[in-house]
Amino acid sequence: MFSSAQEFEDAMKMALRNIENGKLKQFYETNSEQDNIDVLQKLLDLGYATGYSLSGSLGGYMLSLNNPRITIEGLRFLEGKHQEPLIQPIQNFHINQASNSMFGIQNQSTINVTYSDEQIRDLIDSQCDNEEDRKELHALLETLNAVIQNNIPVQKGTFARFSDLISKYSWITSPIVGRLLEHFTK
Repeated sequence: MFSSAQEFEDAMKMALRNIENGKLKQFYETNSEQDNIDVLQKLLDLGYATGYSLSGSLGGYMLSLNNPRITIEGLRFLEGKHQEPLIQPIQNFHINQASNSMFGIQNQSTINVTYSDEQIRDLIDSQCDNEEDRKELHALLETLNAVIQNNIPVQKGTFARFSDLISKYSWITSPIVGRLLEHFTK
């Protein structure tokens, strides 16, 4: 853990010099893992470096290299000519599909896990290109509605015929489970 802002800034400069010399991996292996993560992430956030990424998991962090290099802002920082940004950099996330997920920086968030029939039909029509599978997904929705509307007890195997379809189109599980939870928690 860094004891001062100056110590953190010095570590940022050392990391940039290691990037400049093609030795980012060696820098990553020197200090404590969390200190390195903090430094390398800050360099990315400020736009001082590019060409690497950090990903975390239960086992720790992983550094992925893809031609790490210093940006012009990083060079200015090394030369002492950088200016502190007046506004935090804007973070854009371009995600194709991530149902019920959150991205970005927020203190509070809400996920809506309820779906109307119309929303589920629209989702099926927009996400499923195979006509036969689309018909089966609509049949799954109709079976679900029959269970809910007629208050039919759900037995093991009620949805078994849709098992392969659910595996193939895993995104359908969230709206289906959402509808069931909504019904059983009212």
